[in-house]
Amino acid sequence: MKAWKIALISIVAIAVIVSLYIHSAYNVKIQDVQVNDLQDISLKGFVIGGDVIVRNEGLLPVNTNKMEYKVFLEGLGEELANGVINGTFMMPQKNASIPFSNSIKWVPTAEIAWNLITGGNTYVKITGWVTVIDFSFMEVKLPFEKRVDLKPYITQFAKQKAQQIAENLSETAGEAAKQAVGRIKTL
Repeated sequence: MKAWKIALISIVAIAVIVSLYIHSAYNVKIQDVQVNDLQDISLKGFVIGGDVIVRNEGLLPVNTNKMEYKVFLEGLGEELANGVINGTFMMPQKNASIPFSNSIKWVPTAEIAWNLITGGNTYVKITGWVTVIDFSFMEVKLPFEKRVDLKPYITQFAKQKAQQIAENLSETAGEAAKQAVGRIKTL
């Protein structure tokens, strides 16, 4: 009789814990998608990075399985990058940050350069989802989307390159003038 009561209490306790975990998993929310900056901007491309902020509104800690994302050139729908990030552990009633970063080459994004020159669309769209539960009989995926204008970042890069070209031309012109003066003196 005593073993039966212990087994029943154990089954009820497990059912309560599983129910609370599922409840917590369904109460995870995407708070924000932040694009921190474009980094390593060069003639080859750039790195886009940021964070997806997730909040656990549940009563138990929850582990997100993974985050999957894609970066598209808006208007064309051309995929520029994608990635899969391991999930993170989230305490109840707390936020967690899932960072992402991906390199984008200029070659497939020549459309961005053209749009900058012509005043067209320079937006990329970051879409994806955070998977909280992925069982064969149950799935909890939280979708997200963020639209980012690349124009300020690319304009800044273009100004830096123009400054470098101007400085190089100035140095080259200065050297040419010195050589010309030197040759005139030898005449």
